[in-house]
Amino acid sequence: MLEKHSQLSVALILLFSGAPIYGQDACERLTAAKIPHTTITLAQTVAAGAFNGPPAPNSGTELSHLYKSLPPFCRVVAEAKPTSDSDIKLEVWLPVSGWNGKLEGIGAGGFAGSVLPISRPSTTANAATDAAPAYAADGDMLPPANYREWIYLSTGIDMSYSPKAGMQDHSVFDNVFVNPAAYRSFLATGTWPDKTVMVLEARGAQTKGSINQRGRFQNTEITGLEVHVKDEARFPGKWAFFDLDSLEKNGTLIPQGAPCYTCHAAHGAVDTTFVQFYPTLMPIAKAKGTLSATFQKEEAAQGAK
Repeated sequence: MLEKHSQLSVALILLFSGAPIYGQDACERLTAAKIPHTTITLAQTVAAGAFNGPPAPNSGTELSHLYKSLPPFCRVVAEAKPTSDSDIKLEVWLPVSGWNGKLEGIGAGGFAGSVLPISRPSTTANAATDAAPAYAADGDMLPPANYREWIYLSTGIDMSYSPKAGMQDHSVFDNVFVNPAAYRSFLATGTWPDKTVMVLEARGAQTKGSINQRGRFQNTEITGLEVHVKDEARFPGKWAFFDLDSLEKNGTLIPQGAPCYTCHAAHGAVDTTFVQFYPTLMPIAKAKGTLSATFQKEEAAQGAK
């Protein structure tokens, strides 16, 4: 499916490269382009400095001054559905003139992306997707290769949910990331939308290195990857877990009867997820009133001890 994203972007650019045959309204006529499984919902010429865009998705940094520096471009928004269970949102910015033949794709492995007017040649075309999780024909999950470009939520070290769990002979950091579209929705609603994708990355801990004299820091070794995905039409309980050996292999579905499902359902603060361990999201969940009743009882019991 990721290959189809690139094919769509390139198709749009090739169409636009033939602008002289369309005349003055070359950009707007792209809405009539016939691309398999794809609908172009917007094709609009944007004048120099006239684009009114959102802040940066990760940091919320205001980008107005950068938008005002943009040259004229053709903004193309499209929806692609190459499979029956896909719903891919795609946006392409095309130079009105002087295209240098380069395409910069931004999309976090095909799961989510944003077009940002940061320092880059004004003659480079930019494309981004904000897409649903993708699966192979056998049901395995395609790996979210660029998940580290997503929203970082939290890190735990040597966490265990069992009081009898034995200590390992080495420490492990657990880093959690979520796709940007789901994060933006959580900020607005206090809960997770359909197509949420969360990645738990386990990394080894190191004590000796460079100038460090105390404490632990993460090393380059990824010791485990797990994906928690919400796909209401695909999974009976709406959520599912996938185990990945590496980013070079597809993720294997963890059976619904596995302990991780019952543990999350019983103790997750919001929609079976451990928002209680995400310090930037807990205040939002409290303000929106989305904390589960079970979690609130657990918290009350802990406070009474």
